[in-house]
Amino acid sequence: MKKQMTFISYVEDKDGKMIDFERFSCARANTVLNNLKKLYNGAWGSLYNYPNADHVTIYAMPDGYNKAGAIIVEPWKNFKEI
Repeated sequence: MKKQMTFISYVEDKDGKMIDFERFSCARANTVLNNLKKLYNGAWGSLYNYPNADHVTIYAMPDGYNKAGAIIVEPWKNFKEI
């Protein structure tokens, strides 16, 4: 079994200000991307309507509390189905 790691994702605007965040515990950062896409486009997806959102940044948190650095920065348009 792979070791679990904690990740935090921030939905940010163009200025880098956080709009929303989600916390995940999984083995890979790509799993976080897939889970976010399911979350933002699922049955509750209409709750995640952020007109000012520009991108999603995923950070690793090796100790579970402190951010180590950005791993993935993905444009917001990739998360919302049109």
